[in-house]
Amino acid sequence: MQGILLPIISLAGALLGVVVGAVLTQRYQRRNAQFARLHEDRIDAYSGFIDAVVEYRRTHMDRALGVGQAGKAEHSERPFAARSATWAAYYRSNCWPERTKSSTLRPKLTLL
Repeated sequence: MQGILLPIISLAGALLGVVVGAVLTQRYQRRNAQFARLHEDRIDAYSGFIDAVVEYRRTHMDRALGVGQAGKAEHSERPFAARSATWAAYYRSNCWPERTKSSTLRPKLTLL
């Protein structure tokens, strides 16, 4: 009896180790994929913020240097639209969830 029981226990232990290893590997791969998506979203938000800041600066430089004075009404509204887009991009890039002590995801809000 002992000759059959020992191989069965060792086989069950090996199979249990393989199953536990596969489950842990799947969990780690899922978590790493989630972090990779979050990283890509952050990069997109930061580049959007930089684009909005450059556009905002360009509209103010155009206004200050008097470029395109033909359409005064449209020309004077562009900096305000660019400013709104800049603030929207700023909040999009700075309100990312971060992990807290209770391991829940909460948004991080920053005010100026």
